[in-house]
Amino acid sequence: MGVAFLQNALRKSGVQARVRFCTLAEVGAQLSALLPHGRAAVFADEGFARMEEVRTRLKCHDPVCAVVGGGSVGELLALPDEVRAVVALGERSIAAARFFASLRGGYVLAVPLSASAGGLFGALPRGHAQAGYPLRPPDLVLVDASLLGGAPQAVGFGALAALCAEDAALSCLFTGGEEPSAFSRTAEALVLHGEGKEGLFCACAAFRLALGSSPAMPAAEAAELGDAFSVFSGFAARYVRFLEQGSPRRYYVPDYVGRVLRAARQSGRRAGELLRNVCVPTAAECARRMEIFAQAREKLRIRGELLRLFARKVRRLYVLHGGQIPCGREAQAAALYECAAELSPLLSVPAMEREFGSLAELPPNAASAAAMRDACG
Repeated sequence: MGVAFLQNALRKSGVQARVRFCTLAEVGAQLSALLPHGRAAVFADEGFARMEEVRTRLKCHDPVCAVVGGGSVGELLALPDEVRAVVALGERSIAAARFFASLRGGYVLAVPLSASAGGLFGALPRGHAQAGYPLRPPDLVLVDASLLGGAPQAVGFGALAALCAEDAALSCLFTGGEEPSAFSRTAEALVLHGEGKEGLFCACAAFRLALGSSPAMPAAEAAELGDAFSVFSGFAARYVRFLEQGSPRRYYVPDYVGRVLRAARQSGRRAGELLRNVCVPTAAECARRMEIFAQAREKLRIRGELLRLFARKVRRLYVLHGGQIPCGREAQAAALYECAAELSPLLSVPAMEREFGSLAELPPNAASAAAMRDACG
């Protein structure tokens, strides 16, 4: 059922990528179906131990091999012009192969080595010299469940879908837009199919598809800066508290610039970039939001209860996959939560906690005039 869920998510997203669940022994046959004749390359990062096996199975494609390391993938463009397909092992290699094919053409056969499904969809992630560059998806994803590692981390990552669902729903409550269902469906798939690595991979891959078609989501952005399970656990507790008990402080005005500057220091991103995520409401808009919030009080309370139950299921799933409940990371998750509102343009749960005055107060004069000029510049 997890496989069917992912195939359906691919169709709905419009991403032209096929997924095959088989063993790595079939990599030669799968590539030949894409490229009957022509030369291929093999990219590997943490999967370099499998490189020789793949090279042997691609003999008819006269493979050239490259080990991907660091954040730059531009040097791979120096490969021979006759290379018309790339088999990529591992997250960094998959992203590099997609970059290569986006510029040079050809096919990409991706072999993920992590249940988190990293590198398959979306732009080049932060950490690459060409970060943010839009990439075409792989033509084929070969999933060998025996090769998938990082199951506990994948549980933490996939669970973030539930937080994204709450943020999307809250934003739509205030803006009147149509609530997207991809995040909530992915969260459901995680607990339904995530006991096996194949189902866990499917849920994470679907979540990455949903992230690719949405604005930046606070929890997902924060998870790039810390342990995903710790972020989920810490954020989920705050989300539940807000949904069940949140209340606005009348006439409260946040220190927007001070919070942007703190978020920039915490995330390593430019303050001017984060400042674009902030839209200061008028007094009338503040009053309207408080009225809407009051009217939706019971609905939000129920959502909070459901999120609490989901968090318990995720905790059990995390332990089932061998995860050790992290200790001593609560402070990091709390610090990330305090700046999460500025990591996204949505009227998310962290953003509404900021607007309602529920976040920790900043020190006086947290934003100097010089810092404000830098943020606005």
